[in-house]
Amino acid sequence: TVTGLAAATAYTFEVAAVNGELVSNRATANATTLDAPKAPAAPVVAAEATSDTTIVLTWNKVEDALSYNVYNGTETLATALTDTTFVVKGLKANTEYTFGVTAVNAVGGESARGEAKAKTLEATPDIVPVTIAAPDTLLAEALSASSIKLTWTSVENAV
Repeated sequence: TVTGLAAATAYTFEVAAVNGELVSNRATANATTLDAPKAPAAPVVAAEATSDTTIVLTWNKVEDALSYNVYNGTETLATALTDTTFVVKGLKANTEYTFGVTAVNAVGGESARGEAKAKTLEATPDIVPVTIAAPDTLLAEALSASSIKLTWTSVENAV
């Protein structure tokens, strides 16, 4: 097998048998390499931030595509996906990203990148629960058949 040849190119090959100093006549064969695989159309990609660390990518199903590859700039995030949705997690808050998706067909043709940009949402500050002490003393005193008087100690910072 001869590899590394150019697509759609004619080649002539010659082979001779050798045994010590004896060399046979050459056999000749011609062959033309196949056309390069045709690439499918590029997907149309949409990107939507769903949090400060997550963006959801969606794209259209491309005719003749067997799978899809997903990129963040030059970084490959996923290959051979068969779904048309991908969730990118672990991103930085309030940061714009450019994602690309390519379609790959059964003969290895890969489309140009369909691209989309999205900016993650701003980080939400951590909410620190504020606690206050419970009243030290709670007293209940029956005043009548239909009422009870409640009294308790004051609590600092209680509204």
